[in-house]
Amino acid sequence: MEQKNWSMVRPLVGYERYESASAYEALCARYEVSRLSGNFFQPSQKVVSKERVGGKVRQTEDQAKTPSQRVLDAEQGSDEIKGRLRQQDAPRNPIALLRQMQRLQAVLWKLAAGEPTEPETAQSAVVSS
Repeated sequence: MEQKNWSMVRPLVGYERYESASAYEALCARYEVSRLSGNFFQPSQKVVSKERVGGKVRQTEDQAKTPSQRVLDAEQGSDEIKGRLRQQDAPRNPIALLRQMQRLQAVLWKLAAGEPTEPETAQSAVVSS
């Protein structure tokens, strides 16, 4: 995970040091919401082939898909896993996920600033959407 700190973790939660139990809960909730956002609403392209033309390499990429779409389209994998993924995908709303991320980020900022927070702040930020 350390190799991902500068590309994924730090942009999500900042550069502060979080040491309390409430910070741990807020970080777990923040990562969960970010995971859902990335897997269901952030498409990416994958390299299908590379061809060398003289001194240049020409890449061909597939159509942009979200990670969840890639799993559902794959021939590998059990129907049980794909069924659970479809159930997770159905009720998701990108705007609601964004609002949850913003609420959780506000909780983390308060914790980083040393402001007192309620013990259930992270849980209430997730549930209140």
